[in-house]
Amino acid sequence: MTAATTAELRAIVFDMDGLLADTEPISFRSWSTMIARDYDVTITAEDQRWAAVTVGKSGPIVWELIRDHFNLPVELPRELPSLGSRSRAIYHEMLAEGVPPMPGAIALVRACRDAGLRLGVASSSGMEEIRTVLTSLGIIECFDALTSGKEVPRSKPDPAIYLLACSRLGVEPREAVALEDSGPGVAAARAAGLRCLAIPSEITIAHDLSPANASRPSLVGVTPDDLAALPW
Repeated sequence: MTAATTAELRAIVFDMDGLLADTEPISFRSWSTMIARDYDVTITAEDQRWAAVTVGKSGPIVWELIRDHFNLPVELPRELPSLGSRSRAIYHEMLAEGVPPMPGAIALVRACRDAGLRLGVASSSGMEEIRTVLTSLGIIECFDALTSGKEVPRSKPDPAIYLLACSRLGVEPREAVALEDSGPGVAAARAAGLRCLAIPSEITIAHDLSPANASRPSLVGVTPDDLAALPW
């Protein structure tokens, strides 16, 4: 990075699921396996396409969407802890089989670290899941601050998670760039005052990513200088 771009950009805040790691299909498989087993639900290809609406949202909202879509006989929020624990158990079993990185993600994280930028994660996942995934990818040591959606009162697209992430990194939002794959994530980053690069995944390709400052089909070839040069 040049001196000029370094002065303008101090931190990068990464989303995790679908941006750093290809965990969105694993998430779908975990909760769909659980409801098929426990509620005798048949999951169709149409249901899998529908599941894109759950990406980037917090657990309580996701389970409301799932309950309503599949007409599950569950009482929320009372049964939320049980739903979450049963689904997470399957999710962690699947994570133990290995977490594939998204194309270009590892190289970009390490390049940003080598460029002297502060790095953070702002993910709707729980902190245990964040640490598990980043450890599996071999990059957890690259990050200065991790922020979970469970630590803020409102989930993406609310800006709270990005404001907290920037605070933990010791930077102003205008000094940071967010990388996101979902509509709620892009909206949250922009509302917090960060520039944002959108990289849609196969699952979020239909999301409205228009508020992003720019978009790329993947992280392959993206450099710290590219992030510093994002237009306002």
